This record gives sequence, C-alpha cells and structure tokens, in this order.
Amino acid sequence: MSRKKKIDLKTSIKEKITSTWGIFISACVIFSTGFGGGCYVANTLADMHHNDDIMKLQKEILDAKEQNEVTVHDLRNQVYNLQEELIKERRKDYAEK
Repeated sequence: MSRKKKIDLKTSIKEKITSTWGIFISACVIFSTGFGGGCYVANTLADMHHNDDIMKLQKEILDAKEQNEVTVHDLRNQVYNLQEELIKERRKDYAEK
C-alpha cells in the first residue's frame, strides 16, 4: 500500500470510529435525558397524589374535630344545667331545714 492509501485508511477509520462513538454518545445522552425527565415527572406526580391524600385526611380530621366540639359543647351545657338544678335543690333543702 502506498503511503497515501495508509493515511486515507487511518483517517477513514478515525472518522468511522468518531462518527460511531458520536452517535452512541448522542443516543446515550438522549436516552438518559428522557429517563431523567420521566423519573422527575413520576416523582412529582407521586408527590402530588401524596399531598392530595394528606389534604383529604386533614379535612376529615377537621370535620371530625368540629363535630366533636359541637357534641362536647352540648354535653357541657347539659352538665351546667344539671349542676344549676342540683344547686337549686340543695338550696331548697337547706331553706326547709
């Protein structure tokens, strides 16, 4: 082989290798970018669903707390009224003695 053919052959091999590696690296970059983006979106969606579940539970807790506060208020009123009646009865008993 002549020297020119050897140089052309070496250049051709370098171009092919460079081209092949360039395509491979580009494919890896595109794949990893898509994979990373997909993981980010999936994580964000999972966080949103988790936050929705937490908000629902907090709303249920607040509703239950409100209902219990109403019940406690009614029971306190009943206790207060019964205490007033008891005090009135005791005053009558002491007044009669």
